[in-house]
Amino acid sequence: MGEHAVTIQVLVNDVTREEPWLAEHGLAFWVDVVAGGRQYRLLFDTGQTAQVLAHNARALKVDWPSLDAVVISHGHNDHTGGLLEALRSCGRRIPVILHPDALLPKLKTVPALRAIGAPHRWEQVEEVGCLLATREPLTLVHSPP
Repeated sequence: MGEHAVTIQVLVNDVTREEPWLAEHGLAFWVDVVAGGRQYRLLFDTGQTAQVLAHNARALKVDWPSLDAVVISHGHNDHTGGLLEALRSCGRRIPVILHPDALLPKLKTVPALRAIGAPHRWEQVEEVGCLLATREPLTLVHSPP
């Protein structure tokens, strides 16, 4: 059996205590997986803004062209805001994996009605990535037997 390892690095989070990182409400993880001698790179969520995602990715020396896929946990703006930046930085069309409900509009009603869904149109994502909306479990990393 080959080597298996997972490394998760925080790209965007609500809190930071060190330079040169920026913090904002939201979440993004860079996930490196080694399975069966092959390396896979996944971006899990994309933070709230392209600016913070790009800044922290530069500080971490993220290799955008090596990205294999983006996984979106849900359709709120603090998890989808940097999606277009990530896909454009990748330089090629890669899968964006999400539940179909993530594509639906999201609203917050308290203290006032406002939109909290993705800050872009999903058609824009289709121009630079490949949306894969599924309700079924999906294997992201294959390890040979």
